[in-house]
Amino acid sequence: DNSSAMAPLASSLNVPQVTKAVEALLKHHAKTHGSSQKGKAQLLESDDPITVVFAMKTIPDTKGRTKPFMIKLKTPLYDSESTEVCLIVKDPQREYKDKVAEKGIKCVTKVVGVSKLKTKFKQYEAKRQLCASYDLFLADDRVIPVLPHLIGKVFFERKKLPLPVDLTRENWAGSIARVLRSTPFYLSEGGCSAL
Repeated sequence: DNSSAMAPLASSLNVPQVTKAVEALLKHHAKTHGSSQKGKAQLLESDDPITVVFAMKTIPDTKGRTKPFMIKLKTPLYDSESTEVCLIVKDPQREYKDKVAEKGIKCVTKVVGVSKLKTKFKQYEAKRQLCASYDLFLADDRVIPVLPHLIGKVFFERKKLPLPVDLTRENWAGSIARVLRSTPFYLSEGGCSAL
C-alpha cells in the first residue's frame, strides 16, 4: 500500500478542483476527438495517451528511491491473457523459472537472471532485441536498484522499465496480477513529476 508513503504530499490536494479539471479535460477530449469521428468507421482505434503532470510546491525528498509507486487502475492497461511478460530475477534463474511453471503463471513467457542479463544481453543490439520482444518487463523488487545500469538506455527511451514484483511472498500470481492492473508513478527529485 503506497498511499501511506504519499500521504504527506497529498495532504493539501484540493479534490473538488482536481475532479473539476479532469472532467473539463475529458469533455474537451470528447469534443475534439468525438465530433470528427461520428459516422465514420475507423480502421484503427485511437489510443491517445493522457499524461498528468504534478507540480510540487516543494521538492519532495525521494531518499534515492528507484522503485515506482504503483497506482491501481479501474481499467487495466495489460490483459493477463494476451500480454507477453519477461521476468527479471535474482540468480539462480532456473529456480525461478521452475516456480513460474509450477505456479502456472501463463503470462510470464521468459525468465532472465541478472547474470544472464550481464552476459548474454551486454551488447546494445541484444538489449534492443530483448526490449522489442516483450510487452512488459517485471523484475524481482530486490534487483530493481541494479537494473538501470544493466538494461541500458533503450529501455528508458521506449518507457519499458521493469516494474517491481514482490517474489518473497507465496502468491506470485497475485503479485503479478496487481502489477498488470496498475500504472507506475516515478516520483522525480525535481519540482514536477508526470504520470
